[in-house]
Amino acid sequence: MLAVMPIETHRRAAEPAMVKHFNRLPGNVSYEFLDKDLLKDKNKAKERVAGLGFDSAVVIKAIGTRSDLRSNPRLESGYVRSGFWGFYSYEIPLDYQSTDYEVKTVFAVEISLYSIKDDQILWTSFGEVDTSNNVDSGIALLAAAAQKDWQARGLLK
Repeated sequence: MLAVMPIETHRRAAEPAMVKHFNRLPGNVSYEFLDKDLLKDKNKAKERVAGLGFDSAVVIKAIGTRSDLRSNPRLESGYVRSGFWGFYSYEIPLDYQSTDYEVKTVFAVEISLYSIKDDQILWTSFGEVDTSNNVDSGIALLAAAAQKDWQARGLLK
């Protein structure tokens, strides 16, 4: 399993989730045998993967991101007293509105299944991973849909 991400920590978060959720295929995280420097040299990376005996690879590649801003308005209620000595006098009911804002990052990704021994793409598609909860849940949805399609196309036994 290989996650091609611009930031190494994103790759290290995505690959274990890929191994976990693309469970119809045996898998390993690629960062254990392909470090980021080795990935820059295509020929060396190819030699390394071929030498390890892998016959296929699932690759998720980040092709873009977007940030969505969500607002969650809420109404608050309370009482205001008139000064420090207010508890000897009247209270004024007060209603006010506040808003929480949440920034959600969504990765646009390309998902591909490669035959390493035949050096060809067997299947490719596009999807989105919403990271507002966590990467794991987004990859779980992509993996379920991809594996269902692979089964229908006869790519899985």
